Amino acid sequence: MCISWSNDDEKDDVSLLTLRNLLPNRSNVNLHKHDFYAWLRFLDVVLCSLTIVAAMCAPGIISPSTLATQTLTEDEFWSLCSKIVDNNLMPSIDRLEADGVKTLEGNTVSGHAVLLMFDLMTLREMRRAIKYGHPG
Repeated sequence: MCISWSNDDEKDDVSLLTLRNLLPNRSNVNLHKHDFYAWLRFLDVVLCSLTIVAAMCAPGIISPSTLATQTLTEDEFWSLCSKIVDNNLMPSIDRLEADGVKTLEGNTVSGHAVLLMFDLMTLREMRRAIKYGHPG
């Protein structure tokens, strides 16, 4: 697994410990006691954050306040969604290197973020399928 808890010595931007410490209300996210619903809420926040960052990176927006002022037509919105899926959700790490998006070989923060976003989206889809009785 590429995402780990890390420890206090390491300053990894995508370690779960770093992400957990950024949340203001994290009392239910305990490292030793597993509260399933608290973990689902935590992972949903991480997925939403990754989606917002991907939505900002696709058109080259730098600040979240600029993103809030953007008005998109329906076609522009679907184009943005497709770009997010193609660039941030579905590519393999090898494709990022082949396209020149990821120039450093090996594990990087962007590579981990792509894998984390894919895993969290898969988790979200599986939860929805189970909830509505679609096991396929």
